Amino acid sequence: MITNRNLEVVLFNPALTRLLGVNEEIQTPAPLSRFIEDGSLLETLKEIQSDLDSTDKLISQELVIGNIAVRAISAPALGPDNTVAGTITVLEDITAFKQLDQMKTDFVNMVAHELRSPLVSIKQLVNVMLEGLCGPLEDKQQEYRHIDSLLDMIQDLLDMARLEAGVIVQHQLPIDLEPLIKNMIDIMDVRAREQGV
Repeated sequence: MITNRNLEVVLFNPALTRLLGVNEEIQTPAPLSRFIEDGSLLETLKEIQSDLDSTDKLISQELVIGNIAVRAISAPALGPDNTVAGTITVLEDITAFKQLDQMKTDFVNMVAHELRSPLVSIKQLVNVMLEGLCGPLEDKQQEYRHIDSLLDMIQDLLDMARLEAGVIVQHQLPIDLEPLIKNMIDIMDVRAREQGV
């Protein structure tokens, strides 16, 4: 789909009309809204045209049009004098990919929930052992304390699924790396010594 400086569609191919479900014949130039009503694409095309010096700008975004998910990749269309004369946009149906991604997220969510319950029970049994209620433990048995890291990993999977679903918002904060590194050393120390690493 090619638009002019007035953000009117001046050229498009039949694949675009099939993708968007446009059945009637459209005479060009036609307003962009005859094809796509999503305001974010209009803003993207305006942004590309406003930067007259940037002839290599490329913007990729995802849109939902009706019941399909579409990736729109837009770039400046150059005129004979090599200046921005409009925009060119390639649209791709990514509905199947989005559905697969949702299936993956649902699967990770289910597995994480299914693993968490038995691991909590195992952790309680391990705590009984670590408290010495079953007698003294050898170094190899001390490794059982690392079940917490497995539970943390499962919690991370659940948090990741919530982030992808937009249920929780990610906040970037500064962090002290020393305790993280020390914790990792504590986890790996026994195994590393055994292997001479």
